[in-house]
Amino acid sequence: MNSYHRGVASMRAMLLDEASVESLALAWAQPVERVAIYRTMVAAHSRTAIEKNYRSMPALFSPARWDELVTGYYAQHRPWCFELNENAAQFPEYLEHLRSAGASDISVAHVELARLEWAEWNAFSTAVEIPNSVALPALNPTLHILENQYPVAAFLSACHEDDSLALPDTPAPEICFVFRSPRSELHQTLVADPELLLAFKIVHDGLEFGTAARLAGISIDDLVAVLARAQRLGLVLLPNG
Repeated sequence: MNSYHRGVASMRAMLLDEASVESLALAWAQPVERVAIYRTMVAAHSRTAIEKNYRSMPALFSPARWDELVTGYYAQHRPWCFELNENAAQFPEYLEHLRSAGASDISVAHVELARLEWAEWNAFSTAVEIPNSVALPALNPTLHILENQYPVAAFLSACHEDDSLALPDTPAPEICFVFRSPRSELHQTLVADPELLLAFKIVHDGLEFGTAARLAGISIDDLVAVLARAQRLGLVLLPNG
């Protein structure tokens, strides 16, 4: 192992707490303060990734508790990817682990909210392309489907305007469709209503329109209107014409 690779290995050991800052500073003949900068920088990147992707979360905890959560996540999930946002991917499961272990200030709603925010990032950032045209009805290929016990989608939309809102504590199950909009190229979250669920089922199951209308108890015209709405919202893709 040459000196470069030894340096990389020792830096990795420091970031994983397998070696102290002081021991590296001594080995490198550098001031402790200079070596410590690297650890501080990596920890700051981890925090930035969390707070960028889970924008609603900091306001739901006291500043001291939020610091504790961010520090704890960093201790258990060191940055692993050059794409900094990806290093926040395990935050929802980290919250779920704490909740399951008895953390009284972390609820199912906290975990569901975090999963929703991560799904929004995934829908926006995925390399999956949305085709400009399709031969047959198709679902938006960036689609994520979340089944929540709490109405976190409405909360997330509202808290962007008012971060003093309290997280819902009364169960109200919802199904969320999260995808990248074909028009705006931004993520979009829809709470499924009966029409959207019908459009999803028709396209997902590949139902012939006449059969779908008969099963749903509606006219062909009404069914076409249901699909047209789902297309306008970006949930489904329909052939031109």
